[in-house]
This record gives sequence, C-alpha cells and structure tokens, in this order.
Amino acid sequence: MTIKILEVRDRGTLIPVMAIRLEPETDYTRKLLRRVGFAQPERYVLLIHLARLEVQHDHYAWCSDRTMGEAHRWIIDHFDELAPGDVVDVEYIVCETSTRKGPEL
Repeated sequence: MTIKILEVRDRGTLIPVMAIRLEPETDYTRKLLRRVGFAQPERYVLLIHLARLEVQHDHYAWCSDRTMGEAHRWIIDHFDELAPGDVVDVEYIVCETSTRKGPEL
C-alpha cells in the first residue's frame, strides 16, 4: 500500500488528507481485500479527511461535499503523479481559476 499526505484546497479551505492506494503486497492481502469487496484493490484509493477522521473509497460517497468529491476523483486519476505534501486545488481542477494554489504551511 502506498500512503501520501496531501493538502486539499478550495475557496477558503485547507483540508489535510491521507490518501492510501490499496496495493496488495501478498496473495493473502489480495484475497482478504477481495473478500470485503475490493475486487481490483489497486484501483481504489482510500481518502481520509484528517480533521474529521472520515474515510471513503468512493468519490461519490462524499455526499454533497464538492471539495472532497472532486479532490478524491482527481487523486484517484493522478495518484502516481502526486508527491507527499502536494496541493490538490479543487478550484483549479474545475477550471474556476487559471493558476494552482501552493502549499499554505
């Protein structure tokens, strides 16, 4: 499994998240993940909202939370390109701004 701590940004928002790609290292781990519904585990990214300790594996499951849903979808599609500490700028992703935000901390 690969873990990355990221910064999700949106209008007036900074959310620290932990993204975990389920990459089974053994046959046992693969079977265990399949048993709980992750048929192709390497296609899933668990996203944890660290301030609320809320976790989802499906970007649609964030209900009406545009920020987390858009960020999660983008993280799934670009996981390999992200480095720990990178900023995921939702306003930039949805083309509301033309420049990406940098890290605030």
